[in-house]
Amino acid sequence: MPKLLIIDGNSIINRAFYGIRPLTTREGINTNGIYGFINIMEKAVSDIDPEYLTVAFDISRKTFRNEMFEEYKANRSGMPDELAQQMPFLKDILAAMNIPSLSLENYEADDIIGTVSLECEKEGIDCFILTGDRDDLQLASKKTKIMLVTTAGGKTSTDIYDDNAVLSKYGLTPYEFIHLKGLMGDSSDNIPGVKGIGQVTATGLLKKFSTLDKLYENIDSPEITKGVREKLTADREMAFLSLKLATIIRNAPLGIDFNAMKRSDPDKDALKKIFDKLEFNAFIKKYGLEEAGGVRVKADVSENPEDISIKDNKFFYLFSGEYIYVKSEKTVKLKTEENLPLLKEIFENKDILKYSYGIKDDIVSLNGLGIKYESPRFDIKTAAYVCDPSAGNYRIETVAYTAIKLSSDDIAEVVFCLPEICIALNDMLTDRGADKLFYDIEMPMIPILAAMQIRGIRVDKGSLAKAGEDFGKQIDSLTVRIYMLAGEEFNINSPKQLGVVLFEKLGLRSGKKTKTGYSTGIEVLESLRGEHPIIDALIDYRAVSKLKSTYVDGMMNYIHEDSTIHSNFHQTVTQTGRLSSSDPNLQNIPIRNELGRELRKVFVPVGEGNVFVSADYSQIELRVLAEICGDENLVNAFKNGEDIHTMAAAGIYGVPVDLVTEKMRSDAKKVDFGIIYGKTEFSLAKDLGVSRKEAKEIIDSYLGKYPNIRGYMTNIVESAKRDGYVKTLYGRIRYIRELSDRNFNIRQAGERMALNTPIQGTAADIIKIAMIKVSERLERELPEAKLVLQIHDELVIEVPERSSEKAGSILKDCMENAVKLSVPLYAPVSCDRTL
Repeated sequence: MPKLLIIDGNSIINRAFYGIRPLTTREGINTNGIYGFINIMEKAVSDIDPEYLTVAFDISRKTFRNEMFEEYKANRSGMPDELAQQMPFLKDILAAMNIPSLSLENYEADDIIGTVSLECEKEGIDCFILTGDRDDLQLASKKTKIMLVTTAGGKTSTDIYDDNAVLSKYGLTPYEFIHLKGLMGDSSDNIPGVKGIGQVTATGLLKKFSTLDKLYENIDSPEITKGVREKLTADREMAFLSLKLATIIRNAPLGIDFNAMKRSDPDKDALKKIFDKLEFNAFIKKYGLEEAGGVRVKADVSENPEDISIKDNKFFYLFSGEYIYVKSEKTVKLKTEENLPLLKEIFENKDILKYSYGIKDDIVSLNGLGIKYESPRFDIKTAAYVCDPSAGNYRIETVAYTAIKLSSDDIAEVVFCLPEICIALNDMLTDRGADKLFYDIEMPMIPILAAMQIRGIRVDKGSLAKAGEDFGKQIDSLTVRIYMLAGEEFNINSPKQLGVVLFEKLGLRSGKKTKTGYSTGIEVLESLRGEHPIIDALIDYRAVSKLKSTYVDGMMNYIHEDSTIHSNFHQTVTQTGRLSSSDPNLQNIPIRNELGRELRKVFVPVGEGNVFVSADYSQIELRVLAEICGDENLVNAFKNGEDIHTMAAAGIYGVPVDLVTEKMRSDAKKVDFGIIYGKTEFSLAKDLGVSRKEAKEIIDSYLGKYPNIRGYMTNIVESAKRDGYVKTLYGRIRYIRELSDRNFNIRQAGERMALNTPIQGTAADIIKIAMIKVSERLERELPEAKLVLQIHDELVIEVPERSSEKAGSILKDCMENAVKLSVPLYAPVSCDRTL
């Protein structure tokens, strides 16, 4: 008898996501859901060896059931970003495996599964349903078996149910199992059922009467107690509605083609490419994909330094860390310790252009050997990032495959093809109009970031210890206050215990509830501000605890013997072009609150008698928005030096400027930046503490004052959908694949990316241009001053105090004149002995 395996795609990847520890690639792509899905699928395929294989997916949360009952599944939160990011990759993997994905507008994956399983029974095919959802037990029969997956502690188990197994386990037949939902409801799907009837009572009733129809036909039976009868009578309509909501449709208009579901060999090249991106090396071996993806080459490898001729060479191809030279069909690997003079001769020769991979890391490493890296010309990793900042994986092997379809696990073979890789990437940059961005901005940034990392910044250990003590005292004080407000002691860091205190003991309105308890994330706490004094205390507790753990306790691991830290600055991580840093992360030190400002005081100059001179772009993203959309009112407001938030508040609330209150201005500021980040009226309502209707009126009023902004918002999303990407003013491209995803939430996220990227990306380009100009000016006019930090829109210079005024003048001039816009850039300067 032929067998078909149909997988409940959303259910299984959810099980994997929540049941397996977080996994990410080096570039930050989350992969645990995909990893677990593939393993669970392969185990099921191995166990039953089906002739047919397919996967069913939900398309959106709104289905025909919402037309029957608007609140159906309304209590469910959206898919976490960490999981939503994985869905397109999973579908690409299934496509590469030649496993068809089934979905249908207005229907759930369960309805697709129900329809396929019934068709299997008609065609004499044994159907196996792989799911983590017990709702599918209603489909169990002699021919249809439910493979119910559970995950716990990183381990996965599967129990198989036919109709007899369902009866044995629950004391009900699969058909009666549907009626169980009609009576007891389902809180996870927001199916109401009969109020006050739980599983035990509902099961007992169905064992006696089998179905809702028979139960209500016998409502006066003495076997039904008075209390239960009253509940059943009061909620009769809701019981039958719940039954409809819980019943899986088995005749969805799907158009089933079993031939398309026949198992076949995967597209190895396509599968290898995705597995490379996700760093699934184990799967590459398991599926025998080592040879897939391109032509392999064999390089002649030498370790003889005499094979390198420096004379008359105008360029070298080098590989990060290995110091490998490629020329005349030969690869030479130099042992660092034995060849320092030769390495010094190569890297310090300004006449030799270097084409390499990971140049910044090489500059830092060579500096430790007393070697200066001169004339970097082309960085492969950075070029690949500029070509596609959404790719996420820029390992040399992956880039080689992307650029020239070279598949190799032998690094010497990859290095031998460096010239072809560089040529291909250069052509890609040109084709995408990003060559100027790469050569004029990103390449000059590399030595600047390396120099910042090498110099580092000093930490006043005494101040850091004092900050840790102060934070500890604040945590202790807040702990006592929280206990007092709660009326009991509990583990504040336990979401489960905190949920019980907030939503059961104190009776605050609860948001989403998971299987492990109430949600108590920061968004939930923010939405509860003003409802009870404990909320402000909890928010403060978390803020102080994070500062202590991240920037006091955590930073201790990165302090060198000379009290300096050397943060690693990254160019190829964010998709908008912003820099990031790690070990430690200096980009996320809060500067808008008192705690953050106090923490910054632990950072001091490296040189004795030096000070920090810093400048921070004022409202640069709003100024970029004015430039991009060309709104006359917004442009004139900046030209006239007006307080943009006060002006916006006056327009929103219809009052004169001199009557704008601080709260109005604060609200307008949230609208100003909310527009940039694509906030919906729902999100803005939460931020402002108003109704969605009021939030919509505020947004409409704001866009009425600045009409070109609305046009920009519409046009940029439409062009992104048409072209598949957006660009900054300086040619930085970002592909937004989310816009074509079948999942509504992912598409919405894509629209927000399309709206925000040209603004945030242009701001990132501008500050990089400013950094280049600042570095050039300082080297030429004030070499004792050094650029030491970039924190988003802020640049920090370390300089002897006697030269601080000149340094400030250079910094301000370079930042405010970095580019020419229709609105002025403004960067106020400050000077201090601490950061």
